[in-house]
Order: sequence, then C-alpha cells, then structure tokens
Amino acid sequence: MFEPRSDTWMLAANMRRDPRVGGAVLDVCTGSGAIAIAAARAAARTVTAVDVSRRALVSTRISARLNGVRVRTRIG
Repeated sequence: MFEPRSDTWMLAANMRRDPRVGGAVLDVCTGSGAIAIAAARAAARTVTAVDVSRRALVSTRISARLNGVRVRTRIG
C-alpha cells in the first residue's frame, strides 16, 4: 500500500554507509516510513515521521517496532 520508491532505497543505503550519529531527522510525507526507520537504525538522536495519512503512520509505527527502533509519528 505504501511501497517505497527507488530513491527511498538509495537514501537509506547512503545513511547506512555514512551515518550522521546523533542528528535529528524529520521525515515529511513518510509513507512507508522506510527513510525514518533507516535514520533510526543509523543512530539518529531523534526521528520524527510526518504524514497526512493515518494508515501511513500506523504502518511506520509497526515497521519501527519490528525493526527495534524508536520513531515518533505525527499527523500533518
């Protein structure tokens, strides 16, 4: 339902290669939450995911929990 685009995977791969440990990340229009989760796994200090879709945010929360990371979600 919220399939990530190819540029999502490129950005996530870049975060794994060159993590910015301790930074704050705001993922606007998060969709699947893939970028937010990749940032949290790359040791971001805080990660907030924002989307207008409640379903996208539920998906992000579930994925974050399955990946063992903390991602705050906000509707907006």
